[in-house]
Amino acid sequence: MKKELPYLFLCIVMALLLTRNSLDFQWFLADSTLDINMRDTYFEYDYIYKFIDAFVFTFALMYFFRIFYTKFKNRVVNYLYLSFNGLFILLLVFIIQSIYMLIKSFQELQIHSHNEFNLGFYSLIVIAVAAIVLEVYTIVRLRKRKAS
Repeated sequence: MKKELPYLFLCIVMALLLTRNSLDFQWFLADSTLDINMRDTYFEYDYIYKFIDAFVFTFALMYFFRIFYTKFKNRVVNYLYLSFNGLFILLLVFIIQSIYMLIKSFQELQIHSHNEFNLGFYSLIVIAVAAIVLEVYTIVRLRKRKAS
């Protein structure tokens, strides 16, 4: 497990770099949020959730490359990848569901310019399906490796 600590630190640094625009530490405060204003709807997204999303994404991506680099031989790396890829899939499903509900509310309000969400919506679905396929592929490889 000591070998994984540098990778954990690197994931935290990458998540901070993905989510920070400056080096101030306002994200520790309770009132630091990402504000999204779409039409007449106003969304607030706390920074800590943005950081957690970026951390899960970077961890899943880094360990995706690590499982292929170690050729599925390191059990800790395999299980960390499966765990964080599963969390990434859950986050994607939540985001897809939120965008779908937003598109449906636009249709109910008869706002016809909701097509701006379609490209992002379908690309998120493709990313989620790819993550699920990679999760299943990793599980199959681990079972084959365990059987032999």
